[in-house]
Amino acid sequence: MRRPLQRALHELLPGELPADLHRGGEKNWGPTEEWLPIDKVWIPGHEGLANHIARYTLDHGFDPAFSHQLELDHGIMTVYYELDNEMKLPLVPIVQNCAVPPLMPVRRAYEFGKQLGDAIRSYTGLQRVAVIGAGGLSHFIGNPRVGDIVEDHDRWFLERLERGEVEQILDMPDSEIELAGNGNHEMRSWLAVAGAVAPLTSTTLAYEPVHPWITGMGVAHWETIGTQAATTQNEEEPA
Repeated sequence: MRRPLQRALHELLPGELPADLHRGGEKNWGPTEEWLPIDKVWIPGHEGLANHIARYTLDHGFDPAFSHQLELDHGIMTVYYELDNEMKLPLVPIVQNCAVPPLMPVRRAYEFGKQLGDAIRSYTGLQRVAVIGAGGLSHFIGNPRVGDIVEDHDRWFLERLERGEVEQILDMPDSEIELAGNGNHEMRSWLAVAGAVAPLTSTTLAYEPVHPWITGMGVAHWETIGTQAATTQNEEEPA
């Protein structure tokens, strides 16, 4: 049984952006943009998992907002559609503010991911859950540098994830992050996934500065299948 869990940015009004927002209803509606070439449909949710994540993170030092009615934007829908063109896989969107100050510190986004991973692993209602982090790497939005892509930064960032050197990233101030664009704050979504599967490291599958999309685009994968079984076996073996 496969269930995707989507972590991405939804375009709320500037006055409505919590640090994290869980969507916990029976279904989701999207995409919200008229220009996106994806049919508007109701997408099934998973209330059990969503409620469990909300309760678990509340009990472990985080205060996520919770919504029963949320339209999904391109940040979620483009990735979800690639996972399932029929858009029938249950989806639990977790919205992260990567746009409007005050932003969650990068380290806290990573720590939230760790609690998210623990919440999923402690949920007994599903056999498999995919954790997907969506967001660009370097890109500039709404300023004179729109179209610039800082490829060196993007490759450095992906390399840190591959080498397990996230400590070099976690205390970056917003001013340093924005040297690769104000859109680069979306790296928090990548780090939340890294936290969810820590201490595993990623494999970069692709990277390209896609100028028509004004964004450095990357794809990374954390292999978890078999890892938990191997860990359990090692824990059960006598010393």
